[in-house]
Amino acid sequence: MGTVEDLARDAIALDTGKLLKPTTTAQVVTPFTLPNGASTGYGLGWRVETDKDGRQ
Repeated sequence: MGTVEDLARDAIALDTGKLLKPTTTAQVVTPFTLPNGASTGYGLGWRVETDKDGRQ
């Protein structure tokens, strides 16, 4: 883990498609669905939640 500035820079890079390809980012933030249709709440290793405004 780095500094707050490092985390901010990484978050910006992720949001702008500079850290991962947009298709990979979509996989990271899309919860996996189990065969019974239930959501795991996790994308590719990241917990995915939706806030009261529907944002992930």
